[in-house]
Amino acid sequence: MKTTLLLILIFCSSLVLGQENILQASGKVCKNLSSIEYEISQKPEKGKYGSPTIKANITQQKADVKDIGFGKALIKVTGTIEEKGVSEPFSFSYDGSQFLFQRGESKVKRYTKPTRGIVMGLLQQYLFMLHIRPFSEETPYKPLSNIFHKFQHVGEDVINERKYQIIKSVSGILMPTNKNGKSLQTKNKKPIQAVHIFWIDSESKLPIFYTDKFNHKTISIKKLNKNYQKSYFTLINKNISVQKRSYQETQQDISGENLLKVNSLAPKWSGVSQNGEKFSSDQLEGKIVLIDFWGTWCPPCIIAMPMIERLEQLYKNNKDVVIIGVSAGEKKPQAAENYFKNKGYSYIHIPSGDDIAAIFKIKSYPTMYVIDKSGIIVQSTSGFDSNDFEQSKIVINKHMK
Repeated sequence: MKTTLLLILIFCSSLVLGQENILQASGKVCKNLSSIEYEISQKPEKGKYGSPTIKANITQQKADVKDIGFGKALIKVTGTIEEKGVSEPFSFSYDGSQFLFQRGESKVKRYTKPTRGIVMGLLQQYLFMLHIRPFSEETPYKPLSNIFHKFQHVGEDVINERKYQIIKSVSGILMPTNKNGKSLQTKNKKPIQAVHIFWIDSESKLPIFYTDKFNHKTISIKKLNKNYQKSYFTLINKNISVQKRSYQETQQDISGENLLKVNSLAPKWSGVSQNGEKFSSDQLEGKIVLIDFWGTWCPPCIIAMPMIERLEQLYKNNKDVVIIGVSAGEKKPQAAENYFKNKGYSYIHIPSGDDIAAIFKIKSYPTMYVIDKSGIIVQSTSGFDSNDFEQSKIVINKHMK
């Protein structure tokens, strides 16, 4: 009996050690990469619909650059994306200072102050998540957020006579809870569990397959540790026309028809502030008005609000500038009022502003408009970006003159 228990303990210990070695070995190989070029084929998992089919060639090279969503690395991607039976080419690149993007028949567009928010907004989910993150992460296989658990070895697989080790990271079960935090089991509500699964080649220790149970990626390694010149990470050549995009043009590229046009007349509106004061577009005529549409349920809105407060503090002694927050989409009474008060924000807050949001045709949050003294929209912004504060300040100062 004792001998059997000892053997079991030895087996379990070696299994745990083996699991750790698989992750450590693959993590070390990925961390030691200076560059990698690979082809990727992404298809919807069997039975999943709505996701595009993507084929692309990707080059990533580590560098001391700002992380705009690709780790501290330069990147160049060219390929095709097929959605609803329509296939079109796309390409994007980042050389450490500028981001270039092209899709379909459009010209290559140049963004000279790229941020993670801008890049994510331009590429959208499928292209932004296309590259293999462990190849350029500072800590390979690090969970994307606190929601996800650590990667663990869960088994092995043989594909085309080649052995792969499988590692997996899962989220906690996303399930509705009652007021005591207890999960509510219902017939119509099934637990949702997000996953990341990699198949690690037993010889190279590099990931070759990936799935999140919605999309499956096949990774074909082409070159390792080649030294690419910075000029390689660009889409520009003498035969390609490039459009340099301004801050406002970038916002329009990201949001499309979701934003009211700059230089158009702002709609008429009225509302009552958290303090009981009445405000309206007619009353504010002759002033520069910044309106931020937000909600407590919207994480980017919460991130943006300190920036709105900074603008309030900057212009609080200027009677020609008015900063307003309009909250909408709240499910709990007083949620926005309580949050605004608890945070100590001092700009004007109009709660329950769903009617105002409808007038401005708000489709995503946060959305912000700056309206000049004659009622013309001079800045429109969707989402939050770290450039927003400086750009809003520039626009407000320009129209104060």
